[in-house]
Amino acid sequence: MHVTKSYFIQLLKETRLAEARQVLESETLSVSSYDREYLKMLLEAHDGNYKLAKTIGDALFLENQQDPYLRFYLARIELALGHWQLGLEYFDSIRGQGPFGGPMLTLKKPLWCRES
Repeated sequence: MHVTKSYFIQLLKETRLAEARQVLESETLSVSSYDREYLKMLLEAHDGNYKLAKTIGDALFLENQQDPYLRFYLARIELALGHWQLGLEYFDSIRGQGPFGGPMLTLKKPLWCRES
């Protein structure tokens, strides 16, 4: 039996983290090695292991700096670690990309200008 990425994401949404970890560690999950690491980052972040999630995310970022979803999750992880400047810079960098655009967000100025 092969498990899909969407099934794994559903486990995370339902906070079934132990099951998600078992799926990730098994050979039944049919994803690329990049996606496997990406899903591991998500699992660790959902489980509160933000330092490990950041380490994984930073390695993924070296491979794919343009992925707005990766930048979104890195922003959330950085904010969870208290790294406000980097987290907000990640959020600011994805405005207008993929699902992170829209008429309410202007691209003319940053959402945050390093003010306190």
